[in-house]
Amino acid sequence: MLFPVPGDKLVGFVTRGRGATIHRGDCPNLEHLAIDNARLVDVEWKPAGDSTSPAKLFVETVDKPGILATLSALISSVDVNISHVEAKSTEDKKANIIFILEVKDKIQLADLPRRLHRWRVSSG
Repeated sequence: MLFPVPGDKLVGFVTRGRGATIHRGDCPNLEHLAIDNARLVDVEWKPAGDSTSPAKLFVETVDKPGILATLSALISSVDVNISHVEAKSTEDKKANIIFILEVKDKIQLADLPRRLHRWRVSSG
């Protein structure tokens, strides 16, 4: 599941009995919901000052001592909070790590993969 973050295009869907649900504009579930276009509504982000939104980041890397600490430090260095982490090692010595982050907007989220890629290239 990809959470919408400020800066993403949003679409609302008026449900029966649960109010409106909010989806990213590129959410695959919208294809199924679009059968009833009359229930789709435009939605915009409200400027929220210092608020954050959850975002999921998946990292696959070599499993070695300190890798989780290194990645956490890199994420923290750009003022992003990590609210949840799931990490698994594979038999072929890889680490699959899912971070749930608190990001300010789409720009802050987009910067993380670029920084992780630069780190990967520089650390060999």
